[in-house]
Amino acid sequence: MKSESERQYFLETVRNVLVVQAYADDFEKLTLKEKMLAWHLYRSSVAGWDIYYDQGHKHGLKVRNILEQIIENGDGIDEYLYDRILEYTKMFWINTGQYDFLTSRKFVPEFTFLEFSGAASIAQANGADFGFEEDIDVVLRALRRTIFDKEFESIKTNKNPEEGIDMLEGSAVNFYDGVKLSDLENFVEVNPLNSKIVVEDGEIKELVWRAGNDVVSPGLYAEELERAARELEKAVEYAPEGQANVLRLLAKYFRTGDLNDFREYNIAWVQDSSFIDFISGFIETYDDPRGQKGAYESVVEMIDVENSKLMKKFADNALYFESKAPWKDEYKRTKINPPLANVMTILIETGNGGPISWGGINLPNEQYVRETYGSKSILLGNVVKARNEAAATLSLEEFASSEEEIELSKKYGGLIADLFVAMHEVVGHASGKKSESLEGDPSEYLDEYYSTLEEARSDLVALWNFFDPKLVEMDLAPSIEVGKVAYDRYIRAALTQHRTVPEGDQFEEDHDRGTQMIVEYIRKNTSSIEIIKIDGKTYYKVTDYDEMRRGVGEILAKLMEIKATGDYEGAKAIIEEYGLKFDISLRDEVLERSKAIGLTDYTAIVFPSLTPVYGGDGEIKDIEISYPMDLKKQMFDFKHFFDEDSDEVVVK
Repeated sequence: MKSESERQYFLETVRNVLVVQAYADDFEKLTLKEKMLAWHLYRSSVAGWDIYYDQGHKHGLKVRNILEQIIENGDGIDEYLYDRILEYTKMFWINTGQYDFLTSRKFVPEFTFLEFSGAASIAQANGADFGFEEDIDVVLRALRRTIFDKEFESIKTNKNPEEGIDMLEGSAVNFYDGVKLSDLENFVEVNPLNSKIVVEDGEIKELVWRAGNDVVSPGLYAEELERAARELEKAVEYAPEGQANVLRLLAKYFRTGDLNDFREYNIAWVQDSSFIDFISGFIETYDDPRGQKGAYESVVEMIDVENSKLMKKFADNALYFESKAPWKDEYKRTKINPPLANVMTILIETGNGGPISWGGINLPNEQYVRETYGSKSILLGNVVKARNEAAATLSLEEFASSEEEIELSKKYGGLIADLFVAMHEVVGHASGKKSESLEGDPSEYLDEYYSTLEEARSDLVALWNFFDPKLVEMDLAPSIEVGKVAYDRYIRAALTQHRTVPEGDQFEEDHDRGTQMIVEYIRKNTSSIEIIKIDGKTYYKVTDYDEMRRGVGEILAKLMEIKATGDYEGAKAIIEEYGLKFDISLRDEVLERSKAIGLTDYTAIVFPSLTPVYGGDGEIKDIEISYPMDLKKQMFDFKHFFDEDSDEVVVK
């Protein structure tokens, strides 16, 4: 194993994306039984890899296959053109489709349709199997606007379309087909989280994502989900007793598609604290303009024991922070099942999990399960470290308003980042309770505004608690002065995130909307944040930290009441007033400054690879871990992962 100083984290830059390698320390120290558990979970994760591509766009898998066939059979293609096709393919892999993760807007190739068609013909002559009955030229012509026309199906998820545009018709995401929002007013979904709504023979139908079994017929993604379920069942042999039940329950859900089965799985999962853990299913609803449909996501992880102490301290003190929250007592929880909180070493993330990875995760999402059984909060330790190690301090030095701010951020920046994620996930998402008069989950009332509101609410919980002396008492911060650095960092992020939307005047991504809403609300309703100019450059500056914290508490109390009461109009009003629009001239300035220093917008992760080692008897004697150090290699490894699998999946 290479020493820390010898490790390479930075791999490459692809357009506006930083690509980095994540490492999984201590995997080699696992027992063979633990490695086998991880191996089957890893296989289950890869089994569902294709699902999220299809969810993102109805032609997502078709386009990806064409690109990959060209890349694999590229002999004879002009080198410059091949590099441009490879660059576009990498962006496609990184974003799991042709829509930018942050802006939700389509990105297009930097080569022409004729060049692409010519490259496909060369690849076909080299043996490329595009998998179509039609001639490849016919297929490409049909896909021309999908790939090359930036204005055609231009937005993946359009939660706030222009007047006269239906949000479902105006979104390219593949959760609906032939359906307008008004068509669903009286339509009752049995499986709102895991289904696609279509019109067939003039009738609205709900197509459930499930593998099927002896009781229910196969649905969408049947083959992928059956393979994933089988790997979960194989993992049972190597899992601790409690986790074995969790695995069986998830396999059952993948086959039935029944949300009651998913609830049972979540209840069991949230109470299991196994060393090797996993997340899998149709989970986050950010991609659905209605905020209902869950994107496929799979994560395999193991506990980082030493670094988990931070998370556990917050979990153990969750009730204290709840009691100090600035919202009404009627929305405060008086009993909290301490969230299972750990720093985790990630082995693989697919679907909505990666290559673009979250820094922290708190699940389950269902409010009933949270309030009754608790939640799990994880900090993706090796992912966060890879991002931080690979990224320079360029953003800080360009956008901080003073040398003092730069020095303090360099001194405490790593600590602030860890504390923020821990409080956001462990304390934030797990906090608060709904009004006793509200029936059902708040997300059912807040629809497309729920994700923005909940992410902002959890950010605010972290910001509020940064000035609590309890952090010093818990030996997590040297003084409450770190709160000042946290506030500086947050408003600086609100400024720099403008670069991620190079076109238009509106944020689309839920986290970005939340950050914009928080800073704009505080700026306009308190006297704590100033916009200043230094040598013609714009900076955000905190002028009164106490006043800013008052503003944090004020908007946090508002958001908690909106969530607790399911106040759709309240959510709509505050998010649309403060969280959507931005000053184009400011964006252009930030974008120009960012380009000048080579600042990327987000990070893609290359994960470790696991490979079985067979003995002379044909049995697995070890699972080796290696590091691809190459996004292309990892993606083709996934593509061909099951090519030689003798256990063929047959869906009944």
